[in-house]
Amino acid sequence: MFNRSRTLSALALFFILTGVLSNCAVIPRSNRADVVTIAVVEKNPGSLESPNPQSAYAGVKLALDQFEAQTGVDLRVDLYNDEGNPAKAAQVASEIVSSNAVAVIGHSSIETADSAGQVYDQYGVPVITIAPLTEHLTLEHPSHFAITYTAEAEAAYLASYLMKLEDKFTVGIIHEEDEANQRLQREFRNLLAKHRGEVAFRETISISEAPESASGLREADLIQLEEVASRVAAIPQVAKPDILFIAASEEATAVLRDKLREKGVSISIRGAEILDEAVL
Repeated sequence: MFNRSRTLSALALFFILTGVLSNCAVIPRSNRADVVTIAVVEKNPGSLESPNPQSAYAGVKLALDQFEAQTGVDLRVDLYNDEGNPAKAAQVASEIVSSNAVAVIGHSSIETADSAGQVYDQYGVPVITIAPLTEHLTLEHPSHFAITYTAEAEAAYLASYLMKLEDKFTVGIIHEEDEANQRLQREFRNLLAKHRGEVAFRETISISEAPESASGLREADLIQLEEVASRVAAIPQVAKPDILFIAASEEATAVLRDKLREKGVSISIRGAEILDEAVL
């Protein structure tokens, strides 16, 4: 019952903070709790009255001060410093689970979150994470709730950013398997290497010669292009190429463009004209 009460209180706190940040929190006086205590734990948070400006606690304090001013609800923060040390984080977690805190906001790293998570899991104390964690950490610690990018996603963004800094760009290539279009895609890849571009993916399509529909393509061809468009659309945004090069018939290219547009893909789509170095 105690664990369930903590979880419900934490969910209530989550919606309270969400309301504060969106300026739409309204809590009827008849429903107000006396005191809600949350623990904030991180490396170098500062003090209760003088938070480190770069700390998560600084943001939490601002939100709680605004909420208390608007509603009069008493929200208390217990502040802890885990010093960025996994052993210290586990010690702090043991103190928190013995306190009146209904939830935790923290920790500052994957190592400290993992170490403390083992303690929180035993007592069912919910944790809202403030640092990018690995995809597996929230699976291994069911009490953790991630509200930031995963470490893997952050790494992908960083890699994309560094590539932009180095003037590199990525392309996806879709081409028919006939000799002419094979030659076009090879020429494009050679030009790409010369200009420090990289191939993100390459798809080969097989289009029939005899027309069968208003688009000039057989039903099987349309299904194939639909599948290709779906695979491109499913690529995470951070991994999508800057340019999509299509070496195919006008009919297949037009259909593929339409299907990608329908799926919300906004990549620049180019054809043989990009083989002109000035265009690239």
